[in-house]
Formats: sequence, C-alpha cells, structure tokens
Amino acid sequence: MGYELIVFALFVLVGLIGSAIGFWLMMRKRAALRLFAEHNALSYSRADVFNVLGRSGGIQLLNAGHDRVVHDIVYGTHRGLSVCFFHFKYKTGSSSSGRSRDRTHRRNGLLVVAPISLPGHLYVRAENFLDSLGELSGVYDDIDFEHSSFNDKYYVKSDNKRMAYDFFGRDMIEFFYMLPRRICMEACGPHFVFHYNNKIPTKYYARMLDTATSVFGKLDDLTREKYGMSKDLERAFAKQAEAIQKENDPLRKPDYEFDRSNPFKRKSSSNSKPEGTDSKDEGTFFGR
Repeated sequence: MGYELIVFALFVLVGLIGSAIGFWLMMRKRAALRLFAEHNALSYSRADVFNVLGRSGGIQLLNAGHDRVVHDIVYGTHRGLSVCFFHFKYKTGSSSSGRSRDRTHRRNGLLVVAPISLPGHLYVRAENFLDSLGELSGVYDDIDFEHSSFNDKYYVKSDNKRMAYDFFGRDMIEFFYMLPRRICMEACGPHFVFHYNNKIPTKYYARMLDTATSVFGKLDDLTREKYGMSKDLERAFAKQAEAIQKENDPLRKPDYEFDRSNPFKRKSSSNSKPEGTDSKDEGTFFGR
C-alpha cells in the first residue's frame, strides 16, 4: 500500500512540474510577444481581436482541422499595411467509442491586408522531392514560370492561372527566388497569410514582417492597376482597422513598462489598458 502511494505521489509531482514548466514557457512567450509589439509600434492581445479566423475564407492553413482557435496576436500597421501575427491551434481526428483520438496542432503566421484584392486563391510553398515526382507522373499540376530556378524552388498553385502570372511578374519572381529561406504564402482577396510550415520563434518576427510587407513593393504597375482595391473598399478596410484599434491606440502609453534586465517584470504606470493588451509607439526590434 505504501509503495502504491509513493508511485501515485511521484506521478502527481511529475504532473505538477510539467504544468509549472508549461505555464512558465507560456508566460515567457507572451513576454516576448509584448516586447516585440512594444518595439515595433504594434499592439498585443491574448484574444483574436483582429478577427483572423473571420478573414480566413479560402486560406488553407486557417481552415485546417476543427476546433480552430487563434490566440496571442500582435497587430497594427506597418509600412501602411494592416498586419497581424497570430498563433493558431486546431485539432484533427475524431472521437469514437467514447475515446478521443484528437491530435492538437499548433502553428503561427502573419496575416497582411494587401493593397490589392485577388479574384481567386493563390498558394505558394517550397518545392519538395514529392512535387518533382508528381510533376513527372502528371499527378501535380503546379504553375511554371519562365524562370527555371524559381520553378525548382517553389510550388505555385492557383484556381486562376492568369491571376498567378499577373502576380508573379519579373521583380516578384526574383524577390522570392533570392529569399534566404523559402516562405509559404496563401492569398485570397486582400488577405495574404505568410508562414514557414512550422512554428517560428518570436526573435524572427521582425525579419518575417520585413519580408512579407516587402512583397507588395515588388508588384508591377499593371498588376496594381488591375487588382487594386476600389476607394470604397479601401475605406471599408480602414474603418475596420480603426474600430479594432479604437480601444488599443498604439500611440497610447501602456499601463506598465518592461524592466530591460528582466522582461517578466513590469514597472507600474498611471495609464490603464485592457488586460492582455500592450503597445508602444517607438523603437525597432533590430538595430540598424
């Protein structure tokens, strides 16, 4: 009996230690996200106040599985574009005979509201060995461009090939080809989602933000004119962004400041803001 109690106590102790480590890692992640938001004039929220899932129509990543949840977002405006880093959790599998066979998946990415609106779905990811075999066998039908090295590096799929050819002009192809790490991009309408097919640490967010927003500077004039949003639609998206940040103005000073020597420690401040939301109006993540 005493042996069983000891084993039970050890299981409980291991569970408590595991929970404590998980809580510490979660707090550490949130502290890093707040610090990133503070240094880039963005806002942080634990909840999906940017309505990422509501903008997910046609985006494969955000429609995966079931029980989808977006949490711990960093959002605001960068280079005149509405942007939102998000953490995404979803489940696959099902329950049968009273047993749950669900598997939880966790990803993160960056949503950008673009200055253009595509009339179809565009999907870009790194080319792999299976894609090459699929092309040879005729199973895969990706889109090829007049740049063999780009075709070897990226897999491009769209339900509107003319649109894909318009989007990937000469400068855009060269930009994607020269990226040191191949990025994944999904787009539908004005919503573009960028990710790396896995979770990336917060320390790489600044580089990802620069890469994603630089994409739209590579659009040629004809593409901008052909797919540019109307003034009415631009105003509608602007009103949405204003409504989202009305309670979280990035120019307001947060209700606390971070102690540089300890990012988990807060300094008190006289201003008050909703719990779980922080921002600052100056600074950059990486010095130049």
